[in-house]
Amino acid sequence: MTKKKLIGIIIGAVCFVALLLVATFYDLKINAALGNADSVYGQFFRLFGELTGWIVIPIAGAFLFHATPKRGKGGIIFKVVWTLVTFVGWILSLKYVLEEFTGSSYMDGYYSSPYSHVIIYAIVFGAILTAAHIFGTGRLPKETIYKLAMFAAALLLAVAISQVFTNVMKLTWTRQRFRNLPIGNGGSDSTGYTPWYHPNFGKNKGTNYFPDSAGMKESDAYKSFPSGHTAGAALSFVIVMLPDLFEKLKKYKIYFLLVAIVYTAAVAVSRIVNRAHYLSDTLFGGYIGMLSSFAAIAIVKKLTTWGNKKFSRLIPCAAQADAPAEITDIPEEALEEAPEQAPEEAPVEPAAEEAAE
Repeated sequence: MTKKKLIGIIIGAVCFVALLLVATFYDLKINAALGNADSVYGQFFRLFGELTGWIVIPIAGAFLFHATPKRGKGGIIFKVVWTLVTFVGWILSLKYVLEEFTGSSYMDGYYSSPYSHVIIYAIVFGAILTAAHIFGTGRLPKETIYKLAMFAAALLLAVAISQVFTNVMKLTWTRQRFRNLPIGNGGSDSTGYTPWYHPNFGKNKGTNYFPDSAGMKESDAYKSFPSGHTAGAALSFVIVMLPDLFEKLKKYKIYFLLVAIVYTAAVAVSRIVNRAHYLSDTLFGGYIGMLSSFAAIAIVKKLTTWGNKKFSRLIPCAAQADAPAEITDIPEEALEEAPEQAPEEAPVEPAAEEAAE
């Protein structure tokens, strides 16, 4: 481990502990001070903050589609798999956005829309975007595609890890959102509030439910801890892998890290302003997304370094047996299996020839 990484880990741990202490004692007070249902800033990231977690799926699928070899039965199967991943990813992304803008995620009578059957629109436009996406990314140079495939693998792995932890914790804690408490709707009663260190295991559902003035469904009221939006936003930390893949970006690595930090923090604060989460919710959500990203990057790099044969079927550039942590350019010809060659006979020295005679 390098000195810079160690310092980064220490700073991250100190920030987490410090913010957690603040959240432990001031979660409710912070929400009461910042909560504003009419905030444009809060509404913007409510609509688009979680989109990060969905849109990475089609982005990754398209890169992996082009990186998969065309030859052989396995190649064709994986081409189909990555096409489906891209298609489903676009459907999920479009469905999320359409549900937010058409009011499908709200209770009846709130933010009504003349449109229905959102899934049909998502499928139609998802098919169009999938075709355009795959065609457009196919024009990139092969070497670039192979490197982006490594990035795509880390994205998908980070999403999977983050989703598992986030959803398991939501089901375990069933923490009631601030906007579903009387205090979150202009009152002073905080009945129903539980601190972050108190998992409810579903026992609190419906006991102290207060309808949200924004019209969110009751099924959404007990999913406060941790913040899914912030966890999705923190998947942006995967971009710190790009400078390791592309030599020209190395000197800008710190800026990639800063972009991820600023974006994640912006989404985290917006969720408090939107009355959807407490500081502790966003803190855990952000760290889940960030740690999932770093874990995914480490796993993908490790598999590449080992030259894992099974992994190389999914990502051709992993076929290089002794690949360094920073992935280098790999020509397309190198990805094909080279025929075995008989070892060349060692040249016989003239003196040895005379002795033999």
